[in-house]
Amino acid sequence: MGPSSTFFLTLGLFFFLGSTETKVASDKLTQRDVKQHLETSLNENVPIYTKIYFFNCTNAPQVMEEPGQVKPLLKQVGPYTFSEVREKVNITFNSNFTVSYQQKRIWHFVPEISSGHLDDEIFTLNMVAVMAAESTRFPGHFSPTDYPFMRAMIDMTIPQSNETLFIKARVGNLTFDGIESPMLHMGDIGGDFGDMISSELPFDRFGWFYGRNGSASWDDRFEVFTGEEDAAKEGKVSGWRGRSNLGDLFPAPCDSLGGSAGDVFPPDQDKSPISYFLPDLCRPVRFTFKEEVEVSGLPAFRYQVEEGFLANATFNPSNSCFNPQPDLLVDLPNDCTSKFSCGDGPPNFHPIVGTRNMDLPNGLLNLTSCKAHFPAYFSQPHFYLAAPALLEQFHPASDLRPTESEHASHISLMPDQGIILELAIRVQINILYRPFTGFEIDLFEDVAPTFYPAIWFETVVSLPEDNKSS
Repeated sequence: MGPSSTFFLTLGLFFFLGSTETKVASDKLTQRDVKQHLETSLNENVPIYTKIYFFNCTNAPQVMEEPGQVKPLLKQVGPYTFSEVREKVNITFNSNFTVSYQQKRIWHFVPEISSGHLDDEIFTLNMVAVMAAESTRFPGHFSPTDYPFMRAMIDMTIPQSNETLFIKARVGNLTFDGIESPMLHMGDIGGDFGDMISSELPFDRFGWFYGRNGSASWDDRFEVFTGEEDAAKEGKVSGWRGRSNLGDLFPAPCDSLGGSAGDVFPPDQDKSPISYFLPDLCRPVRFTFKEEVEVSGLPAFRYQVEEGFLANATFNPSNSCFNPQPDLLVDLPNDCTSKFSCGDGPPNFHPIVGTRNMDLPNGLLNLTSCKAHFPAYFSQPHFYLAAPALLEQFHPASDLRPTESEHASHISLMPDQGIILELAIRVQINILYRPFTGFEIDLFEDVAPTFYPAIWFETVVSLPEDNKSS
């Protein structure tokens, strides 16, 4: 994996494009047909344009001066548009009617179709400080006796590194170039302690896509059914990261591995839901049939991400193992209830069994189990179809105005052939910041728990005109 892939969702999250070759739709494919079809369609190098948006917190100094009292005022900037070329590498055809591969992606900034420059500067949440602090939230994360030592060390290191809750950063650094911070070098001291720190901060810069450009290992290795044995399985994921299930991430029944890899969909689609597997979510995404449409004169079925996919367990019980609440209250391992009342005697704090620190609002997908417990939450942009309380976290003059036409995700398929004619994938990444129980970290002491929309991006792709005619 890339150096920051353990923690961060990246632009690779929703980039997929159906084969623009003629769809192979026979019931029984030969190995020669499969190899010729897939080796061509997996390496077409079709450019994709992705638009990246950030929210500039225009009153960041006031928010930091009065945390918990002043709501962030967010103004959208962008789009910053990048072209992408994809290439499948290390392709291996297996004896069990599957093909294995890795995927390389290369991005280039396209200023003429952007609304802004990479040298633009914005105020945004300090992801390095949040990440370092969150690594100490649960006593025992580093070792059975790490509390309160690790919490105190981070509390001390944050001001020593001149880190603040919000930082002013260049857009180019937030995307691919990366932001430098002394906190990212705490593990440079070496030894067991240095190795322990580096395991939580395993990269030298932070950027949402830092280390991603040109990497063949970022999405890890896929194994996908070729359809040679059964055309209905064509393009479906059979393995990922060397495993045939997701049992290392989710309990049953959410441990099943499935969904399309996105490059090839089976033929003879009906109006049943479709799904595809996304490595940065560590799970399949479900699209529900919405309507019959025409795309450039061609009949198609349009599918859309439904509200229930991002619902919490109260509204969608089947999501409980995929989408847990942020966390439960935990016992402090000793009598250290604050930095001003910190003894080493037995703990006096015993939460009621099953009590939660906070509830998960509707419209968010909890990604912490997929991202090494970094507090990342996926939503549709501008919190489309999410709980109104998420919008109420911010100043009412903020640029948060969710609409279906601008913020919903959909895919249109030719049902008989399974060819993607059109897709619009829109993703927002939100980071939860909040106070700490027990030994406080001063930077977060008085903040209101907030799901902060750090970034959103959209990929809109249509089948080229020459392929539509064929």
